Amino acid sequence: MDRILGLLPFEREAIDRAVAVRLAGTVVRVATPEDLILMKLVSRRPGDEEDIRGILRQRRGQLDFDYLAAAGRGAGASVGTAGVVDPLAELAGRTRR
Repeated sequence: MDRILGLLPFEREAIDRAVAVRLAGTVVRVATPEDLILMKLVSRRPGDEEDIRGILRQRRGQLDFDYLAAAGRGAGASVGTAGVVDPLAELAGRTRR
């Protein structure tokens, strides 16, 4: 389980978009699948790419790719990278095969 500090703009957006779910009798707020993908693309820790592929497979046809593209550009800018949209497109393409 990861926690978001909300220091970067895309993290604040993820907190605002979080959804409430019941977990072991307690209501907790969790990131949307789209925001989880963005966080994993930015952090690029070992295993994140495989996690993203799993989310893409499990949520096929349910993800908001327009949001991912727009938020990905912003997330990349906020952490000083060119963006996360190209890696996402590559992963999504490989997952669809």
